[in-house]
Amino acid sequence: MMPRELVQAWREDGIKLFALPLVVVLALAVLFDRALDPYLERRERAQDLALKSEKMRATLERGAMIESAYDNGRAVAQALQPRMFVAADAPAAAADLAALLRRILDTLYFEVADINPGEPMPKDPAGTVSVQARFFGVPQQLPRLEEAMGYAEKDLELTALRIDVVPDTRRGGQQIEVRATVTGFYAQQDLVNPPPPKDASNTGKKKT
Repeated sequence: MMPRELVQAWREDGIKLFALPLVVVLALAVLFDRALDPYLERRERAQDLALKSEKMRATLERGAMIESAYDNGRAVAQALQPRMFVAADAPAAAADLAALLRRILDTLYFEVADINPGEPMPKDPAGTVSVQARFFGVPQQLPRLEEAMGYAEKDLELTALRIDVVPDTRRGGQQIEVRATVTGFYAQQDLVNPPPPKDASNTGKKKT
């Protein structure tokens, strides 16, 4: 359109001629905005769902790993149970260890002076307990003691050993005085054999 024709159109139609394209552009912008809002909302919802799905998948994987580790650990604990001192608590396990050691020493004809629980007692539900023993005998008995501990019903370990030659005041001559710390594995009863779950069917029932 030539400048003269534009001037003539301006005189005849005024602002209408130039306002129409602007109105069309604004109308298209409004339509685009209305169409864009649902799209953005759907995309945001899809992203939220994808994030939740990923979190759920990761949670399930962690749960499966934890359950597998628990099952493996429990299987190992049950396999080791016959060789461990399973008791209500650590002092009870240490008492069982002392009783077993005393039986071994008596069988080998050692003269037991005293057997005391080691310190400190473990606070964890599993670990090691120890006793400190003092007994008398002859050197020839020591190899048999080591052999007897190896064949004992529980795993025992000499973690400290001191041997002194002392006079035998009862029989004359000399004998050895042995001071030893003996250690064994320990686990709480509830850890190795957890109590069965309560029967949910009985929950809430009133006694008649």
